[in-house]
Amino acid sequence: SGSNDKTVRLWAASRGGQARVLRGHTGRVRSVAFSADGRLLVSGSYDRTVRLWDVRTGVEKRKLEGHTIGVYAVAFHPDGHLIASGGLDRTIRLWDPVTGKAQRVLRGHAAGVTSLSFSRSGRHLASGSRDRAVRIWETASGRLAQVLRGHTAGVAAVSFGPEEGVLVSSGRDKT
Repeated sequence: SGSNDKTVRLWAASRGGQARVLRGHTGRVRSVAFSADGRLLVSGSYDRTVRLWDVRTGVEKRKLEGHTIGVYAVAFHPDGHLIASGGLDRTIRLWDPVTGKAQRVLRGHAAGVTSLSFSRSGRHLASGSRDRAVRIWETASGRLAQVLRGHTAGVAAVSFGPEEGVLVSSGRDKT
């Protein structure tokens, strides 16, 4: 879990207790996500950084910098070789977790990016924004594939389902 106290907390849900506290962010932690194999954890913070953590040791492996305002959303690609981050700077950055370098910056939202989700195949990335739109991006090329409109307030969450092409979104308009 990410916290206003600038930490990431790993929980041992089966035991009902805290397993580890990860420290390093200097602002509120807004989003966290595990890699598919569970070995890595990524966190995004209002301190404008994305951090990559080793789950077993709790050691920070990488600090990814590039957003100019707070990071609101993070997601791991299903194969673990790509991290997406979305910020209040209206950009989505695709990072190589090994090198820590941004591979691509996706632009198109008119307001902060609040949620990200990769499709199960990893071919597409969905982004939700305060601009009330859901955008679907082709992961390999960074090309904007589709814009979905229907929310009358900012998009709070997006998530691809297990079936390719099925996506759910929720918004601050209570839908």
